[in-house]
Amino acid sequence: MNWLQQIPRSIRARFGRQKLDSDMAEEMRGHLERRAQANLAAGMSAEEARYAAQRSFGGVEQLKEIAREQRAGQGFDNVVRDVRFAFRQLSRSPGFTTTTILILALGIGGVTAMFSTLYAVMIRPLPFPHAERLVLGRATFGGVINPMVAGPDYFDYREQSRSFSDLGAFTSQISEVSVSKGANTERSTCLNVTSGLFQALGVKMSMGRRFAAGDDKAESPPTAIVSHAFWHRHFDGENDFAGRTITIDGVTRAVVGVMAPDFHFIDQPDIWLLSTPRELGPRRYNNWLVVGSLKDGVSLAEAQSEVDVIAAQLEKAYPDTNARKALLLTPLQSAFTEQYRTGFIMLCGGAAAVLLIACANAAGLLLARGAGRQAELAVRAAMGASHWQIMRLLLAEALLLAAAGGILGTVLALAMQNGLMRRFSVETLFLRDVGLAWPVLGFVVCLTVVTGVGFGVLPAWRAKSPDLADAMKSLGRGNSRHGSRLRGGLVAAQVAISFILLVVAGLLTRSLSSLHRTDPGFNPRNLLTVEVPLPPREYNGLQRTQFLESLLENIRSLPGVQSAAAISQLPLRNPGNDIALYDASAPPAAPSGGGNGYQRVVLPGYFEAMRIPVLAGRDVRSSDTRDSTRVVVISQVLAEQLFPGRDPLGRKVIIDGATQTPWEVVGVVGDTKMGDLREGPRSRGAFYRPHGQSSSATMRLAIRTAIEPHAVVTPLRALLQKLDSRVPLSGPRTMEEVMDNATLSEKAQTLCLTTFSLLALILAACLLALSGRHTP
Repeated sequence: MNWLQQIPRSIRARFGRQKLDSDMAEEMRGHLERRAQANLAAGMSAEEARYAAQRSFGGVEQLKEIAREQRAGQGFDNVVRDVRFAFRQLSRSPGFTTTTILILALGIGGVTAMFSTLYAVMIRPLPFPHAERLVLGRATFGGVINPMVAGPDYFDYREQSRSFSDLGAFTSQISEVSVSKGANTERSTCLNVTSGLFQALGVKMSMGRRFAAGDDKAESPPTAIVSHAFWHRHFDGENDFAGRTITIDGVTRAVVGVMAPDFHFIDQPDIWLLSTPRELGPRRYNNWLVVGSLKDGVSLAEAQSEVDVIAAQLEKAYPDTNARKALLLTPLQSAFTEQYRTGFIMLCGGAAAVLLIACANAAGLLLARGAGRQAELAVRAAMGASHWQIMRLLLAEALLLAAAGGILGTVLALAMQNGLMRRFSVETLFLRDVGLAWPVLGFVVCLTVVTGVGFGVLPAWRAKSPDLADAMKSLGRGNSRHGSRLRGGLVAAQVAISFILLVVAGLLTRSLSSLHRTDPGFNPRNLLTVEVPLPPREYNGLQRTQFLESLLENIRSLPGVQSAAAISQLPLRNPGNDIALYDASAPPAAPSGGGNGYQRVVLPGYFEAMRIPVLAGRDVRSSDTRDSTRVVVISQVLAEQLFPGRDPLGRKVIIDGATQTPWEVVGVVGDTKMGDLREGPRSRGAFYRPHGQSSSATMRLAIRTAIEPHAVVTPLRALLQKLDSRVPLSGPRTMEEVMDNATLSEKAQTLCLTTFSLLALILAACLLALSGRHTP
């Protein structure tokens, strides 16, 4: 009979069990009666005929069991019966059951939380159409990733390549702008993009349209796309879209589109501003990230070969700016998550180690419990239970425990996920929510089954063939020597794994401690940092300097303020803006032959406020104006790079190479960690130009206080409102908070691994204590 013919019988057997049992009993009674009648006809008495019929027929109940075993679907019934019995057994030992479930929940929950976070960040497909075709283009210099691309280079790649259906670019950092609405001004975040970005991503607008190719022409009016939240906040969510404009930093822009509410790209800005070719900067400035969508049928290798040819052509055409420069294409998701890969994989390994320890712990508890059930299992074996039936019964208990631990562990994982994301400070694009996606749910189910079998198979195998006599003799003697050796081995294995985790956590703690002890080159204590953007239409260069000097003078008179200064980009908080420069008396043969440094614009008093020592020469002065000699202050490492073995004071440097205007070095200051705390001691230096000679519209204040720094924020806001109500104050943060934020990922890794290792030791101690005390 084939399997199709067995399906109806299996269904009838499953749902008509009582009727089948009744029919079977009736049929057996009929057989007994006929045999008894035959015996009566042979001359036996009625009682002898009945007993003879029963003897020849055999045991009725045994025959019923044999018949039931032959039914279709009986295997399922056996499993259900075993699960029911296992549930009753476990409910009789609430202490053992609760302890085991909690242990398994910790192990399964940790692995599930790490895997779901790993899936959300690195595995889950991007929420864009044809996401598998999206690539990120990053500039390389001599094979080293920069990763920013020059604006003119981007346009050359866009015009000359044939491998992309669309190619767009965007700035790497979100900036803040002033948005005017009548007499009111609010601060909003914005991201500068090119016209091809949203086409490459396949983004659809909830209203309006995407940027078009003609929007970035010089004669076209300025345009913007706003987020769905900004549209509801600024325009009350009106459906009348035509003719809407917003004024950003004094420039009126036409709103051409409203982004869909579920769109996420890196951070979530309020506004996307379209940049024209003129606004992308010169070819020597590399400050754009490029995103492309490969054409259907074009492989990544083919596209890379094409851009390599274009890069070689650009190097020949522009040797001063494109020497040894190329473009590296990487799958978009891989490029933006590669910095988290090592940390996540390491933590997944730590969570897996805890799960192994939890399994060993549960197996040890089952072994201890099984030692007290030897008599019961031996009696079952003596009554005819097979090895497989005994193993199946014990595996049912293990799987039931694992299922309960999996459910509780999933709840724990959901509670842990958001905390993990915040602690790792994941700022990848396209990250929406974590949650339990279907692949993660499937992973949890498989993990639960494997866990149940993993910790249940050893106790089940040991109990598969109990001997009744030995079991009875062992009653009252406690656990067997063999069982004690097994549990001791499990404890030793747990301690070994825990020790490995502790060593790794210790190394991470040492690395983190070393990072915290790193001297940033300035004193971060009691240092408040804020951003003050001046409206560019209302303030020219000289007016900016005058306003900032007046503002700083008033701030220094506030109660609790010791000193105050201003800089265009603060260390660590505002990295980037590294510029080439060289000794004017010895121009390099190639652009890369000079030096590079972080360019900053400062007002007098900055080095004093930051506690950066002036090693030689002087600070910038208020007398350093556009009418005086151009001066610059350089850091110690930059002085050694540009003028090795020579006194840098009084020497001239050429900055940026665009113009040959020399800048006289008037001071040398100590080195600071400008971009990252992980920078080496001889990393890139910095140079500081006076604000009076190189003004900046947005300046950051560094205010050193004798009191709690945040206590100065309220009077500072009042002071700005008094001087100019149009100038907002944004992002007040202490420098200690900035430094703490710079080590979030390291802290998260250290905390997680330390927690895993301590948890592993606790579980090992629990097994050692509970296995000896457990009684069923």
